[in-house]
Amino acid sequence: MPATRFRRRPSPTFWLFALVVLAAFALRAYGLEIQSLWNDEGNSIGMARRGFLAIAQHTARDIHPPLYYWTLHAWVQGAGFSVAALRLLSAFYGTLTVAVVMRLARDWFGDRAALVAGVAAAVSPFAIHYAQEVRMYALVTLLGALSWWAFGAWLNRPTPRRLALWWLAALAVAYTHYFGVALIATQNLVWALLWWRERRTRQALAWLTAQAGLALCYLPWLWYSRTTLLNWPAISEAFGVGFLVRELVRVFSLGESVPPTWSPWLWGFLALAGLGLWGAWRVGRWGWCALAWWLTPPALMVLLSALDRPFYNPKFLLQATPGFHLVLGLGVQTLTQRLPRSARWGLTALASVFLVAAAVAPLRNEWRNPRYWRDEYRGIARTIEATASPDDAILLLGGGQIEVFDYYYQGDLPRYPITSANVRDEARLLATLETLARTHKRLYAILWGQQQQDPQGIVEQWLNEHAFKASDRWYGDVRLVVYEFGDLSDQLRPVDAVFGDVLRLERAAVAPLSVPSGDIVRLELEWSALTPPERAYTFFAQVLDGGNHIVGQRDAPPAAQSTSAWRLGERYRGRVGVPIFPGTPPGTYRLIVGVYDAATGARLPLPDGADALTLAAVQVERPAVPPDPDALDRRVEAHERLGDLTLLGWRFNKLGFDHAPETPLHAGEPMQVVLFWRAERDAPHVPAFTLRLLDADGREVGAWGWTPTEGRFPLDAWRQGDVVRDPQVVFVPGVPPGAYTLVLDADGERVVLGRVVLE
Repeated sequence: MPATRFRRRPSPTFWLFALVVLAAFALRAYGLEIQSLWNDEGNSIGMARRGFLAIAQHTARDIHPPLYYWTLHAWVQGAGFSVAALRLLSAFYGTLTVAVVMRLARDWFGDRAALVAGVAAAVSPFAIHYAQEVRMYALVTLLGALSWWAFGAWLNRPTPRRLALWWLAALAVAYTHYFGVALIATQNLVWALLWWRERRTRQALAWLTAQAGLALCYLPWLWYSRTTLLNWPAISEAFGVGFLVRELVRVFSLGESVPPTWSPWLWGFLALAGLGLWGAWRVGRWGWCALAWWLTPPALMVLLSALDRPFYNPKFLLQATPGFHLVLGLGVQTLTQRLPRSARWGLTALASVFLVAAAVAPLRNEWRNPRYWRDEYRGIARTIEATASPDDAILLLGGGQIEVFDYYYQGDLPRYPITSANVRDEARLLATLETLARTHKRLYAILWGQQQQDPQGIVEQWLNEHAFKASDRWYGDVRLVVYEFGDLSDQLRPVDAVFGDVLRLERAAVAPLSVPSGDIVRLELEWSALTPPERAYTFFAQVLDGGNHIVGQRDAPPAAQSTSAWRLGERYRGRVGVPIFPGTPPGTYRLIVGVYDAATGARLPLPDGADALTLAAVQVERPAVPPDPDALDRRVEAHERLGDLTLLGWRFNKLGFDHAPETPLHAGEPMQVVLFWRAERDAPHVPAFTLRLLDADGREVGAWGWTPTEGRFPLDAWRQGDVVRDPQVVFVPGVPPGAYTLVLDADGERVVLGRVVLE
């Protein structure tokens, strides 16, 4: 009679660990397309489009080895080039890392340590951020974890097969990221300490042979890429050990999507890590492995930085995070060992809940708060597509931007990439800029990494002196600066306006005086100092409608040279462009100019006491083509049909705080509300609009009637397809501090505009 075979059922902890891995994948796969691809990811995409040999050739001139790019190239052949598909590969790498961490923690320390280490790795904001990026950091972390798993297995039973597995993993680490060598050095350090204690000669020969083979397979690549490595610049400011320790605790615990200040959550992480340190002394070999994995790479970073090349970047330390998570797990294992059996898993669950709770705010910022997002190339491309004309051009200052920009940009404007190599040939660079000025009406300058690419600021200085800067906006760490070309020198006319007995506006020119909405009014100004200015002053130009709502604005230094350096008897020339907001209704508007103290915001008065000078009347015309909705300065996009109008979006904020829309209001203060409409027919019929402020219980605490454009652009003048920007100001009623809801009522149909916070 054949023997009966029984299958072993998975233990409850198996299903618990499986649930942690599934949660890890869900967190890494969630919101892959929320943030824009940024410059480094664009480099990865450019590499993935090449063949295997071409990748090797290009990475020899890059700052990263080729293995990740090879895997990405193979991945996109089947997955494609969508943002989600590109980032999903890193999400898989990050999920597998969580599984390896739990396996290591279970083998080294036990089930409770495995659960805590797995939860810490699964919800780690630091790890999740880089598991949602088209870069090699998630892969090098996974390969590093596999190398530690193979290293531990070999230490347990030193067979040739296990050493070969470690050797393959270590070689893969080195070919994924140069700083991955820190993990290999850490493992050599651990092995040396163990050998010094145990003196196993045969094991030593096998290990040293493996290192020689590793060097033999890696040194040819180092030689091939030696030029890049020897010229690798410093990547950070100089830093001290204290700074690095604080950053390690903050970044490893909460990630980079939190303010760089101390958080109460960090005390809990320090307590668990402290228990882990204590446990490492008691556990021995495996505790020291976890500590070395966590702490040695940062120590090597300090040593490298001591070579006059500051080398701090948090992402380079991602490979050490599994060691940190193992130490946290060891801390809980150590704490619970002295407790009754019934309480051990309860405390383990409590520690896991703490780790999840600590991750909530950083992950919310990661997915919901643009302040912490990557550079927004998607928004840059959409802005250019929505506002550019066929005579315009795009300048990209900073190597590698072209790949990520072209990923999003669907237009056909000529693009002029400028790298540090171009900047070194100054004569040729200036000739290129002069050609741009002669052949194009407007220039969109995308500026990234200026300190490295153009440390003397040659490009921006030339553009500021020879063009009219119309806007300057940050999209993360990238600036989009819009310039208008032209020359108004022959149109300068006397003005002779004195501001605060300090500055005199001698002459000015304004052109054109008739523009379509979305276009730019150019101002050329000639200044002199009446007394030696002791501070930096800022010039402002505003285009106002009949209700004194701003429909165009530009703030800038009066001239290229700061006023604090002006001398008596000399004249200074300045150029600015004032963009008329897209959607501004046709009509006649006032152009006013003035000067204010950049430090206090106080305006310098004119002799008659006014704080601004009316310089010209500007006629805004209906554009030939209605503006693209992406060109509108709305904060919320919408598509709400209300009568014969479609509400395309809105924005609201404390009056004068467009740059800081989250600024809280107080009772009695003015609040600017801007609605954006599109007419669905000529002379549209609209319902009666009312703006209402509701308290937490839905009770009305304020109401204001709303007539589109306050009647300045009558509805019978609207044409089908017109897009109209409709700014109005209301005053907050005298209600207690708290959170309120702003809604637009259209004959009973309500559109919720958002939350208003009063202090």
